[in-house]
Amino acid sequence: MSASETNLKNADQQTKINADLAEQLGYRQLQYLGAGGFGAVSVVQKNDDKKAKKIVMKRVSTTNNEYKDEIEVHEDLNGGMHPNIIALLSCEYVNDYAAIFMEYANQNTLLSHVDSNWTLKTIHGFFTQLISGLHYIHGRGYCHRDIKSENLLISRGWFFFFRTLKICDFGVACRYWDQRGTFDVESGYGTAHTWAPENFGEGNVNGPALDVWSAGIVLVEMIGGDIPWSQANAFEDGEFAGYEKNPKWTNKEFRIINRKDSRIMNLVRGILHIDATQRLTIGEIQENDWFKNFECPRNQMDTAAGTFAGRKRTYEETFQAQALAMPGKRVKTLKQKCKCCQ
Repeated sequence: MSASETNLKNADQQTKINADLAEQLGYRQLQYLGAGGFGAVSVVQKNDDKKAKKIVMKRVSTTNNEYKDEIEVHEDLNGGMHPNIIALLSCEYVNDYAAIFMEYANQNTLLSHVDSNWTLKTIHGFFTQLISGLHYIHGRGYCHRDIKSENLLISRGWFFFFRTLKICDFGVACRYWDQRGTFDVESGYGTAHTWAPENFGEGNVNGPALDVWSAGIVLVEMIGGDIPWSQANAFEDGEFAGYEKNPKWTNKEFRIINRKDSRIMNLVRGILHIDATQRLTIGEIQENDWFKNFECPRNQMDTAAGTFAGRKRTYEETFQAQALAMPGKRVKTLKQKCKCCQ
């Protein structure tokens, strides 16, 4: 059996398991989205209410206790009802599975829109929402540790032009402060293409600084159309090695950013500072001139604020793309639960 045939067979099996689980809990599966290390995800709707909103059901195994940490973090964050955090609705348990029900973001992932013809106004709006969400997460004592365009969902509200960015997937999130004070977190968690350079080391690291770096990679991706390097590891990536040696290093993505607005490039270099102690903090980003005082260049004027140009990838296409080899510079790396969360 070929790899593609095996993938299709596995997808069929996962689709049926999710459909059966949803049925047991009083829902019908509308669409199976995909599966990965995070679990298997479907869009579902209540059986007895045709007007009920679509929601997302994430099925995870309860054979180990790791799923409890994700639920605990998400429940804590859910208490503040922050608009840029995907809402956790409920959790139900059947046999060896937990069904995590969450808000449905109807415009797919940020990654599925990266090739759209976005204006700087739209990008500025999404970036400020991302920073707002991270400010809230860090304020609750957590760091996300896996910020990337795949984990940022877009939801369209009642007004066609208004879109909200929502942070999701708290599978490797952990605390960086509690009643005892702040502390570093274990390195090596998340996805390698958005890791900060210190995350490739063996020691503990500053949790919020990891999220700041990853947010910078997302900003480069939104404006430049791609991430700047495959990983921030000079031993493995020649482009990053050049950036690490030369503060004025540039590439295609950086040149695009600088051409559109040099203020953004200054912000990017502050966010992507090699030394985590010198990297901009969330608070400093919020005080940045471009962040606070957006002015649209003449060649970037919005014709329809927030409109996505071109064809958008569906949820299924996005999950399929992630399940196969990551496009371009993306290489996925994920570790198990860290000691700081045990």
